Amino acid sequence: MIPRRLLAGFFILFLVLPNVGAWAMAAHANKPNTWTTVAPLPQSRFWPAAAGAGGRIYVFGGLCRTGFCNTFESYNPRTNTWTAMGALPEALAGIPSATYTDGRIYLAGSAAPTPNRRGGPALLVYDPATNRWAQTAPSPGFGGTAQLLTGLGGVLYAIGGRHDGSIADTLDAYNPSTRKWTFSTAIPHPRYYPGATLGPDGRIYIIGGAERNGKSDRVEAFNARTGKWSTVASLPTPRSALQAVTGPDGRIYAIGGRGKCFTTPCRVVEAYDVRSNGWTAVAPLPHHHAAFAAVVGLDGRIYVLGGNPTVVDVYTTVPAGQPLPVSKPGPTPIAKTLAPMPTARDSLAAAAGGDGLIYAIGGESTGPVKPGGIPAFLNSVEAYNPKSNAWRREPSLPGARLGLAATTGPDGRIYVVGGSGDGKGRLLEVLG
Repeated sequence: MIPRRLLAGFFILFLVLPNVGAWAMAAHANKPNTWTTVAPLPQSRFWPAAAGAGGRIYVFGGLCRTGFCNTFESYNPRTNTWTAMGALPEALAGIPSATYTDGRIYLAGSAAPTPNRRGGPALLVYDPATNRWAQTAPSPGFGGTAQLLTGLGGVLYAIGGRHDGSIADTLDAYNPSTRKWTFSTAIPHPRYYPGATLGPDGRIYIIGGAERNGKSDRVEAFNARTGKWSTVASLPTPRSALQAVTGPDGRIYAIGGRGKCFTTPCRVVEAYDVRSNGWTAVAPLPHHHAAFAAVVGLDGRIYVLGGNPTVVDVYTTVPAGQPLPVSKPGPTPIAKTLAPMPTARDSLAAAAGGDGLIYAIGGESTGPVKPGGIPAFLNSVEAYNPKSNAWRREPSLPGARLGLAATTGPDGRIYVVGGSGDGKGRLLEVLG
């Protein structure tokens, strides 16, 4: 709910500054359980990190058009504008994560490799008041794709991720006052790419993700006071690479991701009520977001940004104490399911060839892996024939990689660009 004084300010801004008129109208148009699209990101970002501080939304790094970018930007909800903030101390590869505590933003990820070093886990600290950066040591069990969140008392937690070629099963705690990490607990069911958030009851919730047998619907809660884990109601739509946030209404929102949604990526948004231990489907994302970030702004709205490629969608929650619209949770229905890909994969590239076939290129395996292992990066290429509804194997890429892009040139050949996985992310390769 927007205070009347603030609404009056919006009307004044609308009359005096026409360029923010769209924001003023959008502010009044926001109704509970609806989405609004605001000013786009200044540049395309996949797998960025985001955090709120001082009434602004900050977005960091990610995969930009030129590779892993070391820039960051801030968004002002009052003016609906973005501001370039400068450069990170170093570019972060993989999937960075950010959280706010003790007046600073902590940004974690894997330092992008350079000609002089292999890279590795990194933990950067940003002071919004001075626009300055510092560095601190990551936890001993820190995985490059670990998620950061702020727990009770401002304690920082690093959850899971990949570490030394396996799925990390640790939940480590960092005390900003002492600047020391301690091992907190082992995660009962290690997963990569889960959603994670601090619930309204003070427990840490780990939601979905991917286990060795595929996408997970598992939801587990950790009580830092007792040091105990408990299992709560399962996620209705199993998925990984989702984002989880706790809204001002006290509900936990599981947003988007990849899984059994019959859309890639899926737009499903489901809300969890801690008191009833139940999930409810709410308004789905208005746009597809792959490899994105989500954060709750000081205005109480949920911001989803990145992965499409510059679209920023904002959700207005149903006020606390009011019931959610009744909607059956579950996958988004489609009219017809076509022949499945022979190789289960995500983070792939796809393009229509000049021969009328649709090509699935590279990516990351989503099939079963060995206990404690991580999915393999793929160099395989498969082509789908819409006429026969059948797939066939094509010659493989020279190198395995995920997060790549593909497009069909005027000569009918498919051009494959970028990605990561084998150090060949800068390559331009041609199929056909």
